[in-house]
Amino acid sequence: MDNVATSPQLLIPVIPDTDCYSGTFVQRLNYYFANYLANSTIGIAGLGLVTPEQIESLQNSITSLQNTVNAISVATINQLVTFTPSGSTYPQTLVQPVVLSPAMPDSNYSIDIELICSNTSVAGNSTCYLEYGTKTPTGFSLILFTAGVSILTANVTAREVVNITAN
Repeated sequence: MDNVATSPQLLIPVIPDTDCYSGTFVQRLNYYFANYLANSTIGIAGLGLVTPEQIESLQNSITSLQNTVNAISVATINQLVTFTPSGSTYPQTLVQPVVLSPAMPDSNYSIDIELICSNTSVAGNSTCYLEYGTKTPTGFSLILFTAGVSILTANVTAREVVNITAN
């Protein structure tokens, strides 16, 4: 434990002199484990005493949380969308439909758009956004406003959590 000045201690109850369990060594050892070691605590600097039951409870909580994280399923679709300006008059507003295949489970997915352009002056004056009202499970439309001649692409990612099974 790097952040603690002292090491954890195992605090075992003292066996009274009057406790003279008879039997074989293995029987006496099992008696000791059941009656004394099982009732031990762990002293951790800054945390106080931690019982074996608390440690077991923490381990169960960690396992439950890990199972919940493992049960999350995310649908992800990545596409490269190309916008080709038409004509030579600028600025231009271009609408590009995007078809999702396979379709998303519903319209509650998120969309990430990364606009890519080799011409930095055009890229700095270009804006891409989702066209209002076009988002469906099978796709959506993007609107690109561009101020200059260039072929622009957008790396588009649609993502939705589709399944969380309870433990």
